[in-house]
Formats: sequence, structure tokens, C-alpha cells
Amino acid sequence: MVNFESFKKNVYKVLTPESTGSGFQLQGIDLIITNYHVIEGLREVALESYDNRRVKAKVLLANPRKDIAMLQLEHPLSDGGLASSPTVGVLDRDSVVAIGYPLGMNCTFTQGIVSNSHHRIQDLAYIQVDAAINPGNSGGPLLNQEGQVVGINSRKIQDAENIGFSIPIKFAFEDLEKWKTFNSTEYTVLCTSCENQLTTPSEHCPHCGFQVDSEKYFRTVEIDRMATQVEAMITHSGFDPITLRSGKSYWELVNGNDVVRLFFYSQDYLYAASPIVQLPKQNMERVMKFINSENQFPFYLGIDKSKIFYSFRKHSSDLVLEGHFELVKAQFKRFTEELKTLEAVLIKDYECVPFESLQAKISS
Repeated sequence: MVNFESFKKNVYKVLTPESTGSGFQLQGIDLIITNYHVIEGLREVALESYDNRRVKAKVLLANPRKDIAMLQLEHPLSDGGLASSPTVGVLDRDSVVAIGYPLGMNCTFTQGIVSNSHHRIQDLAYIQVDAAINPGNSGGPLLNQEGQVVGINSRKIQDAENIGFSIPIKFAFEDLEKWKTFNSTEYTVLCTSCENQLTTPSEHCPHCGFQVDSEKYFRTVEIDRMATQVEAMITHSGFDPITLRSGKSYWELVNGNDVVRLFFYSQDYLYAASPIVQLPKQNMERVMKFINSENQFPFYLGIDKSKIFYSFRKHSSDLVLEGHFELVKAQFKRFTEELKTLEAVLIKDYECVPFESLQAKISS
């Protein structure tokens, strides 16, 4: 009996400024495989493991035609990899399992059946499955019942239930072999016609002469002004904003046992919120007095259900008005530095209950 649960250590969440996707590592291969559309317009992204460890990854290879991309991790997140080979395949009605991070949630496993092992879309044959492949699953592996990767989950039909498509894994092996011959550690695009190497933008492929308009494959996505300011604020506090990105206008910082989420509310306010502790079993009046005494703009202690949060709020205009932003950067740095002190005080002096684990704090 294959233990699919053990495979999640080699499947990662891919984090970008716009959305999230999935990616995975194969045995004996140092690169991460994902979909091109997940990382389109980016040269660096962040990857997150199932146990919430994050690392930067560099985009090395892009194949827009087959919707495949290869990433190189800054440092490994796990050992080993998933089993596969260029010849592994599926038949109609085979049982399969899709692994990934749908809608940016935790790693999930979805079982299904191969509806059509050679469903043609334009000039490529995809694996059609009835397993739910939702946004965020893109780039994750499709496995057979022996635990071998047979495909890369890529797309679903909008407004249709249980119709998903996976790219046969043989295409990824073909791209890996091409990449090895390039002997390059820089961003490379494969021509959409001959699949030879393109290293600079060009209207026509220098190898086959095909009109590729490759400039769009070399174009980089620019984040908006507000996001740029938030990431400057994060950098000022000593953190790498690329590893904190968790989708559109959303950042999540996990530093030791601290968890901070940054996001815009109605585009008018920037919020940073961190779960500190859980309420005590008794002496609530003392805790409430402490919470009320500590609230000084822009820092607030508050309660949501049974949890105490520390938050930081600034109007969006403060991020762009001349003379205001330096203060905002200093205040956010102070906010991140006070988290551990507040947690210790609430636990020791007010008998608040610590979270049982970092994962419990992240999930709160």
C-alpha cells in the first residue's frame, strides 16, 4: 500500500505577488517542476514546504508552449524526491492522485480517475482526469497508484465540475534534457516552435526562424506602488519580501515562533496582525485591563474569539506621503521586535495560554 502522505515533503507551495501555485521535486533532480503560467513574468519566487518553511527559488527554464517551468532552490527544503521516469504513463480509467495547494490552502490529496489519457488540446495530448484541480493546484504532481508521477496538474475547465488536465511527465523529462545541454544558470525560454534555447527577446527564433514574439516571455511583472512600499518596509525590518509574498497584496512572515500577516483592507488601510497567545482560563479582568492600557496608535492589542492579537494599522496615504514613510518603516520594525516581549508578559504575568505549536498559530 503506497503511503501518499509521505510524498507531501517533496511538493511545495509556489508563492508569487499575484497568486499561489504548486511545484514538486523528482528523485535525482535538483530542480523544482511547476507550470509556466504560475511563474510567468517572474525571475524569483518563494517556495513553502508543507511544514511552513520558506526559501527563494530562481526561475531557470520556461516552456510556454507546454506550460512547464523549472526552478532552482536557494537551498534544499527536503531530501529525496518523487519517483518517475520518461516512460511512465497512464491508461483510461486508471486511478490517480493529485497533490497540491488548492486556493493557497494546506497540502491536499485528491483522488480521481483518468477519463482520457490522450485528450488533445491544440497540438498537445493532455491527461484528462475527474480529480478536482483548482487554482493553486497548478504545477503539482499527478501520481498513479504505485506512487509514480505521471503528470503535472495544469488546468481545469471553467464552470465545469471534475474536469481537469495534467501535462504528461515525459514532457518535463524532455525539457530537463534540453536544459542540461544549455549549460546555463540564467533564465532561458524554449522557442514555441522548435523548443531551442532563447536567452534574449527576439521577434523570430534564431534557430528555426519562427515568429515567436518572445519579448512577452522575457517581460517581468512589476508590483504596484503600494506593494513596493510595503516590501521596502519589510526589507527595512531585516526580512526578504520575496519569501513573504503570499498572493495579491498579502504577505506572511514566519520568524521563529512569530507569525505576522500584512494585508490591505479596502485599499485604505495597511494592517499587520499577529496572533500572540490564547486567553487564560481565569482572571480575565486583569487581562482586559492590560489590553486596554497597551493600546497606543498605531499599535493595538485585541481579542478575536479566544485569541489575543497584536496589530499595526496605517492609512495607505502614509506609505506614499513625503516624510511619513520613514516613520512607518520604524514603527513596523518596532512592531516585529515587540512580539516576543508581549507574548512572554502575557504568559508569565497574566496566565495566558501559549499556542501548542507554530502550526496552530499559523492556522489561527
